[in-house]
Amino acid sequence: MSTIGVSSTITKAGTSTAGVGAEFKPGTIVTRADGSRWMYVQATEAVSQYMCVGVDENGQASKLTSALALVSYAIGVAQVAFAQYAFGFVLIDPANTNVYKVGVLSACDSDVDLNTSGTAGYLDDAYTTFVPLVGWMITTTLAATGGATLIGNGRLKLGLRTSGV
Repeated sequence: MSTIGVSSTITKAGTSTAGVGAEFKPGTIVTRADGSRWMYVQATEAVSQYMCVGVDENGQASKLTSALALVSYAIGVAQVAFAQYAFGFVLIDPANTNVYKVGVLSACDSDVDLNTSGTAGYLDDAYTTFVPLVGWMITTTLAATGGATLIGNGRLKLGLRTSGV
């Protein structure tokens, strides 16, 4: 799909999770000029800027948890905050641009694959009981929970790891 007229920094209010009022079909994927890929979604709940979301086959996005990571059609990162039922685009492939951010927990190390965490919507470097998100890392260790610059090598892949590895 063309990116003309598409903004990844604007959301549009919605009134229910039925997709009523959407400007595009939820689940639509677009590519921006920098090579990054974005999916049009509807938030099932309020999502803060830089939080990760799991997106179902109907384009409905919820804060990412380990359980949701295993059943999601796609995983994305909100570059702007979404109110409940709002429509907008989430980042699904940063294309090695190093200009987008992702929400991570405090003391999350850089240059290691990120994982889901015990806090819905945020990622971390700890992986003992969480789901690894292979190929997404941050560039600098973050001292406090918040948005860190994301490095990605394509659309996110889930990695399967046994406990203690």
